Amino acid sequence: MGWRERRRIKKEIRKAEWQVWDIEVMGSIGAPTVAPYARKLRDNLIRSLEQYDSHQLEIQAERYGIEIPVKPEWFSTEIKAADPDTVGAKDVIDRWLNETGRAMISKQVSDARFARWKRWVELLIPIFALIVAILALFKDIIVELVRK
Repeated sequence: MGWRERRRIKKEIRKAEWQVWDIEVMGSIGAPTVAPYARKLRDNLIRSLEQYDSHQLEIQAERYGIEIPVKPEWFSTEIKAADPDTVGAKDVIDRWLNETGRAMISKQVSDARFARWKRWVELLIPIFALIVAILALFKDIIVELVRK
């Protein structure tokens, strides 16, 4: 899922929220049958958006070498299939970072990103200072070459 798909899902969430609002607040016709469907649709869309954001954050954390600790309060889980034959299988349980986990990991990613840029700046500043010092030493020669 790319950013376009994410944008489409956000639009669908807003649409579902308007449907729920229209039913609950305005008392629209057909409220008893549409309200549970709209709420369930909204919740499913929000969950898929959270899963997408969590997956993207996990990719960024992996890129910067950040390990995501397995803290139960950082994750939301969902059982995909309630089949007794598959109890305990890893692919039956779907796990993603909840809001707390995403906040903590995004802070770690931003700190790692800042540290990466800081290392580059600390590496390049002495090089640029050396270039400026060399130009200052040879400024008379450079000026003579430019005049000719």
